[in-house]
Amino acid sequence: PSIVINPETPTFEIQGDVALDRRTGLMWDRAYFEATPETWKDPQPAVTLAASACEASRVGGYDDWRLPTRLELHSMLDHGTCRPAIDLEVFPDTPSSFRSPFWSSTSHFQGAEGLMQYAVGLHLGSITYNGDVTKPTWARCVRSTRDATPPAVAFEIVGSTVRDHRTGLE
Repeated sequence: PSIVINPETPTFEIQGDVALDRRTGLMWDRAYFEATPETWKDPQPAVTLAASACEASRVGGYDDWRLPTRLELHSMLDHGTCRPAIDLEVFPDTPSSFRSPFWSSTSHFQGAEGLMQYAVGLHLGSITYNGDVTKPTWARCVRSTRDATPPAVAFEIVGSTVRDHRTGLE
């Protein structure tokens, strides 16, 4: 049997230098920056610098920016298009070349070469990790406009549908 995943495409509200996804409550910095590691065997210095840059950001007057998780980064994709899989009116000039993804704060696994890090490629909207990317790589900051407490129940089954209360996906 095949599994069909039909994620919702976000509808963003542009507020100057930031974009708000009302569905998820995530606010995104519309700008991005390069975060290419010196060596692919160890992406952690680049990811750490990207996370620190986000934490130091004061875009829009907010001081709680951070590097997004893998799922948060994936939630900003426009699932109705590719090359790039992102709304370029909301996020102009976003790089989307093949195998040049955006870092997430989510670690993948500890391999023989070190800690692998998840990233999301905006070319096709794919989730990957540092062992499968080339130069350059990028980062974009996010913050939540909602209470950071996770829902008591992550999933709800309604008939033949499962709703993810963390992402709003069904």
